[in-house]
Amino acid sequence: MREAHLQILDPIWKAHPELLPQELGGEYKIDKNMYLEFQSLVKKYAHNDSES
Repeated sequence: MREAHLQILDPIWKAHPELLPQELGGEYKIDKNMYLEFQSLVKKYAHNDSES
């Protein structure tokens, strides 16, 4: 993750500081609801794998 941050995200945020998330000191507010569908899928398939 650190490499992805340093090589991919840092240059993007330097070029477009408006995309820097609030959690990292920027002004961009991440909509936490966008993760709900993904989390639901992970739970569904993780549950199915444990039954095999």
